[in-house]
Amino acid sequence: MQSVLATTLEELGLHGYGGLRIEEIARRAGVNKTTIYRRWPNRNALVEAALRSLSESTETPDTGTLRGDLLADYQRTLEWLLSPLGKGLARMMQVEWANGSDVAEILNAMRNRSRARRLAILERGLARGELPAGTDLHLVVQVLHGAVFPSAVDRYAADVSTRAELERRVDLVLAGARAVSAQP
Repeated sequence: MQSVLATTLEELGLHGYGGLRIEEIARRAGVNKTTIYRRWPNRNALVEAALRSLSESTETPDTGTLRGDLLADYQRTLEWLLSPLGKGLARMMQVEWANGSDVAEILNAMRNRSRARRLAILERGLARGELPAGTDLHLVVQVLHGAVFPSAVDRYAADVSTRAELERRVDLVLAGARAVSAQP
């Protein structure tokens, strides 16, 4: 059934949630429509499974340093976002969040899993002493997200597509987190 999930992701990227047709997914995946409905009773369940397959396959990197872990995690995510499939799905996600559609709840859960993974990276860095005690890790995750992703999903994606630019942004946020946490 991986072919059905992969085809669903491709169709979402091409046509969005509103344009998703089970018949077209079945045709492209080489299965009967009834096969899909036996496993996923409706379009929402199929989309949720397809989107969940993206985030469930993502492991938390452990390079031995906070900076290395963040760079590895963001580099992998950015490479995916800048792929044709990633670009299409990023557009679909923005539209669905803006419209408050049924899929927005699924996307929020996916985003929360991603943020939890990055929070775990920061907690590990804090435990290793790479961030000062008392650092607001939730704020650091939010600031990192804002520093990296808006550029990645808009027309200026090239701004953050290089490793050097990603390093600059991660280093800036980590330096700020250390400086703010060090203040009395």
